[in-house]
Amino acid sequence: QHAAVAQRGLQFTAAEREPDPELLLRGYERAALTLNFVRALVDGGFADLHHPEYDFSTRFIELAGDINFGMPRHVVDLVAEALNERGKALKGARVGVLGVAFKPDVQDARNSPAGAVLPGIVARGAELRYHDPLIPRFRDDTGVIHEGVGLDSLLHWADVFVVVTPHRAIDWDHFYDQAGLVVDTVNSSRGRGARE
Repeated sequence: QHAAVAQRGLQFTAAEREPDPELLLRGYERAALTLNFVRALVDGGFADLHHPEYDFSTRFIELAGDINFGMPRHVVDLVAEALNERGKALKGARVGVLGVAFKPDVQDARNSPAGAVLPGIVARGAELRYHDPLIPRFRDDTGVIHEGVGLDSLLHWADVFVVVTPHRAIDWDHFYDQAGLVVDTVNSSRGRGARE
């Protein structure tokens, strides 16, 4: 049933074998960071793994790069699909993005996934605004500069919301009480009941 399950401990009791999504997400984050670090070393010429005498396959590094490269387009497709299920098109829709920093609770937007997600949404004809309490101005991967807006302003404006970076400074209870349609890419909705 579960392709990958992070367990709570090493014991074989039923309680220890209960899936723990938080551990799964932390494990994925660490694996992704490690693969990205190795890829950066290889791409930067600091580590050359293409020596025949090593008999070492680098396919997993290439696969990680392929997945990372395609993820922003996948997020844009999820937004379009969510809107389509409500009888709306992405073209002409008002999309609100929450969080544009590279990771939660930091003021660093370098290499943020939002850098590719925002222009992907705009390229499909949507209007876009974002809220990030730590990043007031954001330059996306195409060089376009976006100005952040307040959370309440975004809540009253957007047709759909995309959660990219889940800062603790965002009032998530207020957000989920007010937001209608949310594409949650980072599990910020965990523990909150889904609404129709």
